[in-house]
Amino acid sequence: MKHYELAVKFYKQQGPRHDKALWSIRQKRDKAIKEVPEWERLRQQASEIKDYVIENLKNLVDEFIKNAKKEGIEVIFAKDAKEHNKTVLKYLKDINAKKVVKSKSMLTEECGLNEFLKKKGIEVIDTDLGERIVQLRGEKPSHIVLPAIHTTKEDVAEILGETNTNPTYLTRKMREYVTKENLAFKLMETSLHSPNAFKIFSIILRLTPKLLLKKAVKEWSRYKALPEIPKSRFIQ
Repeated sequence: MKHYELAVKFYKQQGPRHDKALWSIRQKRDKAIKEVPEWERLRQQASEIKDYVIENLKNLVDEFIKNAKKEGIEVIFAKDAKEHNKTVLKYLKDINAKKVVKSKSMLTEECGLNEFLKKKGIEVIDTDLGERIVQLRGEKPSHIVLPAIHTTKEDVAEILGETNTNPTYLTRKMREYVTKENLAFKLMETSLHSPNAFKIFSIILRLTPKLLLKKAVKEWSRYKALPEIPKSRFIQ
């Protein structure tokens, strides 16, 4: 079935609810924007940063690789989805892994990594809440930023086998499960997607648990030193 046909089918089934959910998010966004006086300036800066990155992509990638290697991170290039998936599988086989704990990655969605690994007998656990919800429901993300925007709290309670539909309760239950899986992993996989005028490639970062823990402690120390930002400014 073609993408257009799938979209028509989805909209017939869940269109009104999906539109309502997205409109609610848009209203919250607009409300948050009004609380940030420098919004347009920040938006312009973000646009300029994106333009700069595109114009200087090769040099920035080279700089990234150099700095990553200094930190003991192994960087591997993959020219397409097939090579990307085969490379990830190779590292998993090297450590005899039967399960992968994976961060949110649009690239791995495009590469079909989850399905590929499942066929190879390897279980994949997505740590992003929205990604994990659609994964448990056997669905594809319905939005690039909000992958489970089409689901309801009742849908989430059902896949968790819960009767309590309180969103906070359900989030904590999901967090408990994913945290347990995080503590047991052998390899963390995340990918960077970098398109330019000549090629599309991905960078696979291989981090061992020991190295990741070391970096987490380092970043947490930096975070604690940052000035506190009032949560009410961003969370409604």
